[in-house]
Formats: sequence, C-alpha cells, structure tokens
Amino acid sequence: MAVAVAAMVAAAGCGPSSTTVTGTGIAAQPSAVRDGGFEFGVQDVSQVHQVGDPKDPALSITAKGVFVVVALSIRNVGEGPLTFFDRYQTLIDSSGNQYSASMAADIYGNLGIPSTKIAPGAALVVRLAFDVPVDTKPTNLTLRQSDSSAGVTVALS
Repeated sequence: MAVAVAAMVAAAGCGPSSTTVTGTGIAAQPSAVRDGGFEFGVQDVSQVHQVGDPKDPALSITAKGVFVVVALSIRNVGEGPLTFFDRYQTLIDSSGNQYSASMAADIYGNLGIPSTKIAPGAALVVRLAFDVPVDTKPTNLTLRQSDSSAGVTVALS
C-alpha cells in the first residue's frame, strides 16, 4: 500500500532519511502516461533486499527474493479527489510473469500509509515494492487508476 504522506514529506525535503530506498538502478521510462484521472511517471527503478528503517529490524522487511522498487509520480488530472492503491499496479518480467506490489514492503517503505486520496491537480511520489525472484528482469509496469480501468503499460528498459 504504497503511499503518500511519507512520500509527500520526502518530496518536500523534510522526511526521515531512514526510509530512503537505494539499490542498483534499472532504466525507467521517463514519459508520463494516463489511466483514468491519474497521470503516472516512472521516476526510478531499483533493486534492494530490504525496505524500511535499516537501523531498526522491527521497522523493516526483507524480500524473499529481491524487491524491485519503483518510484512513481502520480498526478490527479481529474475533476474530483481520487484514491491511489498499490494493489492495482502490476510488474511484468521478461518471461511474462506478473507480480503484485508487496503490501507489507509498501507499508514499511512508506511509513504505514495504506492508501491516499489525491486532490485534483495535486501530485506525489510513492514507492512500490515488488518481491520477485533474484534473477528476475523487470520489463514492464501496468498502471491503473482502479481495479476496473484498462490500465496503461510502460516499459522499464
């Protein structure tokens, strides 16, 4: 449940550095795409073994394989408030396997905010973590405003 007060605070430059996710970079698609009332932009993609506070094991989680962490900008381009949920987003690997965001990793990586309403015109950045096998090569990300929207797929490389 990747979202947001933490991401908004971090974007403003006053968030705690203990929730910063670092790792090896994977090329990301820089252009913005839309689904429903959301405009999405992939900011960064990295791989890490743990998210949360590295100094406090009670506030972090370790991947079964590796976390592919996607920093995603989201802007509400609709006319009313919309709620973003990580569970509607899907990572696809080079073999066509699909992975849902890790709710537990997203909670630890975003200070426990399960979802967030985004006001019209407002934007924020969230981090989505997908727990995948170690040798997985992420190739695409399907982004959706809701579980019933068609979604839009962006290439990660």
